[in-house]
Amino acid sequence: MLSCDKWSMDTQAHKRAHKPQFPTLASMRSLVMSVKRSISDEFRAYDDDEIPGVLLTVGADAKGNWSYQTGDNSFTGGAYGFRLWAVVGVYRRSNASQVAREIINQFAEAYDPEVDGR
Repeated sequence: MLSCDKWSMDTQAHKRAHKPQFPTLASMRSLVMSVKRSISDEFRAYDDDEIPGVLLTVGADAKGNWSYQTGDNSFTGGAYGFRLWAVVGVYRRSNASQVAREIINQFAEAYDPEVDGR
């Protein structure tokens, strides 16, 4: 029978061995800045928005690979091939660094070392 201490050490070792390599904060910041530049006056991130914005979905794996899509791509966008997703609204006045952190945080919340750490 495993002791609590042994189980805790094994779990911690497993997490260290399978530390995810999410996309970098710099790459996500650059993506958000690029999306911000593409926002047209008629774009809305969400149906009830009153200001221009774009819905950004970023898909990634735990090895640093990622792709993205904007708006509704009817299951054909680049993010759909990944298990980990982050979905954020991007607006002209969005702070790119804050949005990039939110994307990384969403990946971290969705990450499961049993599924993604192989």
